[in-house]
Amino acid sequence: MAEMNDNNGVDPKIEEVRRLIRGQLGLNKSREAIINYLQEKGYPQYLIEQEIGDLRKENTGKTRKSGVIFFIIGIVMCLVGVSTRGIQTGDTEYYFYGLLLVGIPFLIMGIYKIIKKT
Repeated sequence: MAEMNDNNGVDPKIEEVRRLIRGQLGLNKSREAIINYLQEKGYPQYLIEQEIGDLRKENTGKTRKSGVIFFIIGIVMCLVGVSTRGIQTGDTEYYFYGLLLVGIPFLIMGIYKIIKKT
């Protein structure tokens, strides 16, 4: 039986594979390149593919969550920009088109991240 890591009960070999996969993903390596790289290091293909799948699922959830956050920020910025349009103080009118110009790309990025398939 493999030794378990005291911190979270996960086999150190699995933790090492996850660490290596994350490093390769950070370098924008393709799935096939990551598999080849880890097979050259002596890790079995079934373990590599399982961990790539698990990490992909984790990343999909994080991407969608950040997409929702971007979407909400975009909506708030657009609403504030529209609702405060034409505030008057004395002889000066203030227009917050900057919020609209920044809010709309946030909306678009949010929608993209929500529907993007990873």
